[in-house]
Amino acid sequence: LVNSDLLLDYYTQDTIWHNPDARDEVVMPDKKPLPSLLSGGQQQPQQQPQQQRQQQQQEASSATGQEVQEQPRAFVPRELSDQVFLELFHQRRLPCWGHEAKLRAIWLLLQSEGRRQGGTGRVFASLQQVEGSMHNVTESYFWIQMVTYCGARMGDTTASFFAEFIRHGYCKVLLDPGLLYSHYSEDLLVKGASDFNLPDKKPLPNLVR
Repeated sequence: LVNSDLLLDYYTQDTIWHNPDARDEVVMPDKKPLPSLLSGGQQQPQQQPQQQRQQQQQEASSATGQEVQEQPRAFVPRELSDQVFLELFHQRRLPCWGHEAKLRAIWLLLQSEGRRQGGTGRVFASLQQVEGSMHNVTESYFWIQMVTYCGARMGDTTASFFAEFIRHGYCKVLLDPGLLYSHYSEDLLVKGASDFNLPDKKPLPNLVR
């Protein structure tokens, strides 16, 4: 229970943060069933309603721009190498899209594009192609800024792979999607969907040392 990532074993980031029903009622896991409370080790199989399964596939389709085939439960996106992940990202063929996947895409794009000479604009364009109508300019800028900031705090330490970057002491905080809401109110994020807005709760960290 002390593992803060245990929740992500059962729920995707999209269900946690973007499903409006999750605020007021219990939403069944979309990755694997919750443990059974029945004694004797008997666990009743949970049937997922077909309508809910179709809705999830449609949401995944809109996020990737492609028809997404149902993936085996054992599939873990982080097992993809950075090179394969980036290729599937550009092809809009990633099997799923969530917070950690977005961080990984941003980090990899910054490694290849940088932020100067139009690099930031190309990162934005790539994210918008994948996210489509779900793309939020202000949210994307925030995570680009935070990935850049945490990378700068690493100092002389370099990361060759995203897994090395995200495990660094300065970078683990990025895995918390709620970090965004310590800087922005929900109302401002809605207003900042198509145009960048500065934070209304706490300023973005300064990249200048």
